[in-house]
Parts: sequence; structure tokens; C-alpha cells
Amino acid sequence: MHIVREFLGWDLPIVKLAVKKLIGLWDGSTLDLSHILVVVPTKQSGRRLREGIARYAAQRNAGVLPPQTVTPDFFIRPENSPVKVATAIESTAAWAEVLMGVDLDNFISLFPKKPENQNDPKWALGLTEKISKLRTLLSENGLILKDVAGKCSELVEESERWIDMAGLEKLYLKKLSDAGLEDVHVAKIKYLAQNIDLTGIDRIIVLAVPDPTPFSLKAIEKAAGQMTVEVWIHAPENMTDSFDKWGRPVPSFWEKENIIFPEGKEFIRLRGDAQAQSDDVINILLEQQRALDVSEFAIAAPNANLLSYIEKSFMPYGVEVYDPAGESITLNSMFHLVKTMGDLCSNKQYDSWSALLRNSDMIRHISAKNRNFDPVRMLTQLDRFQNMHMPDSMKDISFFLDRYKDGAFEDLKSSHAEILTFIKLFEKSRPIEFVRSFLGEVYKNIKVDTSLWGNTKQSDTAQVINNVLEDMDSPVFGDLFMSSELQMEILFKVLKSKSIYPDHAERAVPIQGWLEMPWEDAEILIIAGMNEGFVPDSIVGDIFLPDLPREKLGVTNNSSRFARDSYLLTSMINSRPQGGVYCIVGKNDVSGDPLKPSRLLLRCSDEELLDRANMLFQEVSETEREIITPEHQWKLAPKLGGNVKHMSATAFKDYLKCPFRFYLKRVLKMEHIDDRKTEADAMEFGNACHIPLELFGKSEELRECQDPFVIAAFLQEQAEIFMKNKFGNDLPLALTVQLDTIKKRLGRVAEVEVQLRSDGWKTLETEYEIGGGEGVVINGMLIVGKIDRIDIRDGVIRIIDYKTSDSATDPLKAHVKRANDDTADYAFFEQDGKDKCWTDLQLPLYHVLLDMDPRFKKYEKHCGYFMIPKALEETGVSFWKELDADYLDHAKVCIDKVIDNICGEVFWPPAEKVAFDDFEGLHTGSLKDVVDISIFENVEVK
Repeated sequence: MHIVREFLGWDLPIVKLAVKKLIGLWDGSTLDLSHILVVVPTKQSGRRLREGIARYAAQRNAGVLPPQTVTPDFFIRPENSPVKVATAIESTAAWAEVLMGVDLDNFISLFPKKPENQNDPKWALGLTEKISKLRTLLSENGLILKDVAGKCSELVEESERWIDMAGLEKLYLKKLSDAGLEDVHVAKIKYLAQNIDLTGIDRIIVLAVPDPTPFSLKAIEKAAGQMTVEVWIHAPENMTDSFDKWGRPVPSFWEKENIIFPEGKEFIRLRGDAQAQSDDVINILLEQQRALDVSEFAIAAPNANLLSYIEKSFMPYGVEVYDPAGESITLNSMFHLVKTMGDLCSNKQYDSWSALLRNSDMIRHISAKNRNFDPVRMLTQLDRFQNMHMPDSMKDISFFLDRYKDGAFEDLKSSHAEILTFIKLFEKSRPIEFVRSFLGEVYKNIKVDTSLWGNTKQSDTAQVINNVLEDMDSPVFGDLFMSSELQMEILFKVLKSKSIYPDHAERAVPIQGWLEMPWEDAEILIIAGMNEGFVPDSIVGDIFLPDLPREKLGVTNNSSRFARDSYLLTSMINSRPQGGVYCIVGKNDVSGDPLKPSRLLLRCSDEELLDRANMLFQEVSETEREIITPEHQWKLAPKLGGNVKHMSATAFKDYLKCPFRFYLKRVLKMEHIDDRKTEADAMEFGNACHIPLELFGKSEELRECQDPFVIAAFLQEQAEIFMKNKFGNDLPLALTVQLDTIKKRLGRVAEVEVQLRSDGWKTLETEYEIGGGEGVVINGMLIVGKIDRIDIRDGVIRIIDYKTSDSATDPLKAHVKRANDDTADYAFFEQDGKDKCWTDLQLPLYHVLLDMDPRFKKYEKHCGYFMIPKALEETGVSFWKELDADYLDHAKVCIDKVIDNICGEVFWPPAEKVAFDDFEGLHTGSLKDVVDISIFENVEVK
């Protein structure tokens, strides 16, 4: 084989130069290029070349037989093996089975620390993915792990690890061999360039392929035989020393070569976040006065995270963008349905169950089977059920749902029954059969009109899933392993790598990859995300093969990648002499993490370097964007007329904190709830302390007990009973920790109780219902509630409220604070010559209510808290010594005003800021911005 290099120059883009040279001295008759085989870097570049030739012929109203275009891998034919070559799924299965079954003690250099669970499919598949990527990398130079451990061992470090990996590879290859399969990389090496039919081909042209693998070049040499191979290089003749014989950029040259941008325009642009980079794409086109037409420009996003932001930037102009590389099926609800169902069948955990119930396709399926099913009601029940019981497993879910016989959680129960049906199907079916049956059952009642634009995604995803299932549905695959869990994990692992290619408008703008840009012939090229790690794509911290050994082994490395990308950017700039290549550098990634500018942009003259560095590393202040807040989309339109008939003693605190939040919570009964609760909330934590104390107070024998250990044992046992009745016998870690905390606090409470008895105090009532259960009317409002405890000694009663907050609270400070300019009139009062305001009325209100109760009005009353805080030494009773007649008079005035306002429906304005805002999800700044206040305009505040 003879190699001839041809330098095309770079005064025009590759496609135009290549078409011009291929056409040659065409005489206008039908052009026949079918005898030429053109090797191009990617399939997309081959399509570009054929389009360029077709356009040239169309302009001359003539026909053309285009050349055959192939990528370098065309010459590597593993399918020529006489033995069936293992598919990706079969190879993955074989590796996973080896890793899960091998004795890791025999591979101590590779596994100095064993995994927690060697039988975990996720561990095995994670390592399989790493090893497979390593073997693919080595195959670039026709190597497998055995070669590195043997003949190439002097080129790598930690040879013992490579020997271990080669040992695992040997087991893997044997497993394939026993199943009648051959490994794809072994087959490529064995049958390099065999049976490649080049009949009718008299020219092979390697066209602007900057980084063919050494192994593919060996294949081209072997396939070409005695034929001359032409290497066409997109560069001028005077750069002959900067490329090797195959047209690959020589690293020693390109690592030093400056990249020169034309003067006069801002071709390198630093922008802040992802949206700013994407917006700048539009800015460049507007600056150039370009129509937003795909023929006018080309866009690349080496950082794929920018795609959705670029799409958003084009939306106001009615221009669609798309990713030619396709859309991952992981974005489709069908994939998530299968994945979540598979996870649930394997782990039987609440999170998977909840995710399945929230899948839109599952909801539609259940709705189709049950006419009385209400999706909104079911999702509400799901949140409440989780908050009430915090189930951890399917066992817990079934246990708690079976408790409800009165129709409560009916929609949730019917949904659970449907899911259990699928789990039973999984347990008696092969995974492949299960997935097919499951999808068939769910989607049989779901009709999608595929004639509508964009509605093919679901059917396309279904086809991809079916294709993978067909690959798995083979005797060989079934013989490789037995675990259903592993089969499902392999299915998901393979599916995650699959894409679909949704339809797009004819003039939609493709957002290309970096390697496609040199093949664009548009005058304007815009590269968004020109950052280190994306261009060039750097190799950092590879656990198996760092950069230096890669270079020695002749596979992709940082040096070759930098040379390639330096050359490509240079060729793009020079092929647009008037300047048309714009590089947008991001300051931060979509996650907010800082980014470095591409090293390519620092390849400039020493005189320019300082200014370039200052520009690329400067601070960027983005134009402040409008934040889309709820007031731009909707406003709450509350309705008055929900008259409050009664109030609890604790509700006054809510009104004092914020009248409008009181209205949302107490009148409209709004509450924030979801199923992400992971531990007992403050009320449940308090109840776990209150209920044991209530039971203690009702036991005459225990009330007289002087042994703190006996009291503690009782309180702690009751706390555990409460927690397990509510959350199940197998408490998750968070609840176990909380229960342990509660027991410690109650142990200290027992000691305090003994001291109180020694001091002569006796418990008269626990959980005393105000007014003997009838409530008490104040200013026309029925006040209801329970007092935690009433103790008595020598004609004096103590009104006690349990407090289980983390820190001890002074009763006075909990009820009263210094007034300020924002204090509402109804909360304001003067005491001891100082301006004060009420923040709570609970204890004074208890005092007033018992003064009105015939049973207790005769007693002197003290009010306070029984503190049960985190700091055990602070446990004890704290009383409001200053609660005298003046305070009580002020409290009565405030109570009356609050009741007047509530009865008069005075719920506006809201407090601007409150601690622990239950409604913060409704607004981004102020509740005033998201409410239609017209209904409050004629309401008078008292």
C-alpha cells in the first residue's frame, strides 16, 4: 500500500474544498464517483459531503453517483468471526456474573478492599462499565488486558493490578466461550479487515480525519492491499511537517502553535451562567444581522448541558432547536415506568412505590381500570399516608393500609392492589416476559395520536425497549446467569445508553457536537461552552489508565486530544477569512460550579496573553433577569364567608403571627404536605412525650410512686408503643434515633416528677378539656382545647403546658416582646411604661378560661411550662411569675380584638416575614404579590 498526502488548503470549509477537488474537471455529463471510497471522521460528516456533491450537481442540472462514505471503523469487522460475537448485553452479563461469582481473595491487588456486597448487581455493573470502557480504549491500538499485563507491562504502573485484571478477563472470555460466544474486541483483532469487499473501488481517500485510531489505520492498510490511499488534509501545503502520514496533527507542533483570531470583533466572549451563554448565541446573530435561518449559521455545544438553555433562548423567536445525537430515552415517562417498576420488584421500598404511583402513565392505567378512581385524591392520600406512618417497605405499606376498613385511603388502597398484582407477575415470570406483559397491560388503554407533531416519542421509546428485550431474549443470554434482579439491572443499564430521534421542523437548528463543526460550511460558527474539560476533552484521574501510560500504549491521551482540537479550531478560523468563529466561554456550569476557559484560547502571542488571561478570568456581572414569580402566572383568589365558629387556645398565636396565614391555615385549611417526610415532626415528637405523661397522670398508683426508675420505665415503654403503633415495628434509623432521644428526655422527666411529688404537688387533671369538654364562650367565640396538666397544692393550682422544643423557653419571652413600628394595634399594649406586644396568648388565655370555670375559679393560679428540652439538665417546670392582673387585663383586651377581627373577617395584610413559614412555597418574596386583595379592601381592621 502506498500513501499519498494532499493538502487542500483552508481558505474554504472542508466540504467546499473536498467537493471542488472531487468534481475536478467535470464536463457536465452524469458524474460517477461511485468508484471512490471516502473515509470520513463521522457519519454526519459523510452526509455533509454527499449533500455538498448533490447541491453542486443540482446547480448544473445534472445527475451524480456519489462516492461511498465510511468511517474508519468500516474496516474493522468483528462479524467476520466464525463464532457468534457477543452483543453488548451478553458481554455485560458475562462480566457481571464473573465479578459476582469470583473469589476476590485471588485478586487482592485489584481489590485490596472488598465491596460491602459482592452480590449487589449495581456494584457489579458499575465495575463492568469501567472495565468495558478500559477495554474499548485499549482496542484503539489492538490491545486487550492480557496484552497490557504481558508484553506491554513495562509501559504501565502497578503491574500486579493489570495481572489481576487480565485474570478476570480470562474468566470472562471463558464464560463467553462456554456459551458459544466470542468477545467483540478479540474478534476484531483476530479478523482484522477480513472479507471487506472493495470490488469496483479504485480510490481510497482518507478525508480530513484528524484522529483515526492506530488499529483502524492497520485495518485500512490491510484492506487497501496494493492500492494507493490518498490522505486529504484540510491545511495549506506549507504545514506539511505538522501532520503525520495519515493526516493526524503532530502534538509537538500543535501544542506550541498559536491560534490567531481576526481582529476587529469580539470573537472570544466570556459569559456567566448557562442562560447567559445561551442568550449570547442570539446576541451574536443579531449583531451580525443574520436571519435565524439554519443556512446562515451553525451552533455547537460541547457542553451538552447547555442544550436546553439554548432552546429556551430561541423560543421567543419561534425557532426550534434539536440535538442531532438524539434524545435519551431516560427523559421519557415509559422508561421511568419500567425502571421504577423494576426497582420496586427488586427492593420493595417505599420510594420506588411512591415514584410508581406518581408516574403519569401508571395513573392513567389505574384510572382506566377504576371509574371511581380520582388521581388528585389518590396523590393527596399518598402524601397524608406517608406523613402519618412513614412506611419504609412494601410490608409496612400493606400493614398500615390494611388497618383502614372505613373507606379511608380508598384510592390509595386500590392503586396498591394493582401494583401488588404486577409484583406477583414479576415473581413468577422471566424478567423479559414480565416487562413485555407489564407494558402491554399498562398501555393497552392509553391511546396516543401519533399523527400529531412530536407524539412519536412514546412509540419510539417502546420500539427501543422492545429491541433491547429481543437482544436479551436469547438462550445464550438466559444461560449466562439466573438472577432476575441482575437481568433487570442490565436492561436498565443498556437502556440508559439508548436514544430516540424525534421529528423536528425542517428549518430547526441542530445543536452540534464539537467534531461536527469543521464540516459545517455556514459563514458563522458559534461554539457555546468553550471550556476546559469539554474542549479539549481532558483525561483526569483515570483509576485504571492515567494519561502518561495512555501515550505509551498509543491510545487516546491528552496530548493527542489537545493537538487535534487545536488544529480543528485553527482550521475553522482560517476557513472563514473574514472572521466567523465565535467562542463563548462560560464562567459557571449549569450547577453553578466554576469553569475554566479552554486552554486553546490561551494559545496566543506573549504580547496578547496577559490581556487574554485578564479577559477570560475577570468577574462577570450578568444583566439581571426577570424572575418568573407566581404573580406573573396566577394569583390566589381567596373567598370570605368561611365563618370561624370556634377557636382553639393555640390558634391565637397563629393570628398574632400573621392574620393572612391564619386565614389560609385555620379558615381555608390549607397545609403544605408531601411524601418526603423522613422523621417525626414536632407535633408527633411532642405527642410521643405527651401521651406517656397523660397515661402516667391518669394512673393513681404511678402518681404516688417515688421510684424514678419505675416511672421512667413506664414512660419510655409508652413512648415506644406510641412510635411503633404509628410507624411500625421496624423503625427506620431516623425514627430510632428520635425514639432514643425521647426516652432519654422522659428518663429525666421521671426524676423531676418524683421531686414534684416530694414538694407536695399532686396532679389534679391531665389533658383537661376546657369547659368540661363544652368549651367556653368569650366575646361570642367558642374557645376549645385541652390543658396538658393541672397540678394542685395547698389551694394553689398550676396550669402546665408541656414543651418539647430543643431549648428551654421562658414563658414571658414566649408570649411578649418589645413592640416596633410594624406592631398591629390589636397586639400592642403598655406595661411598666414600655411598649410591648403579644406574640402568643396561650397561658393567659388558660388562666382566663379557668377563672370562668366554676370548678377552678376559686383557686389561685400559676401558669408555666414543663420543659422537656434537649439539654436534660434544663428539664423542669418554669413559671410566669410576672403574669399578674395587669398582664391579664391586657391579654383580655387582645383576645377580644383578635376575636372581633376574626369574626369580621379581617385577615389582611400579611406579615412580610415569619419564622417557619408554612406557605413559603406560594411566594418568592411577599405573600402580597401572589394574592388578589380586592376581597379585603372594604374590611376594617380593629
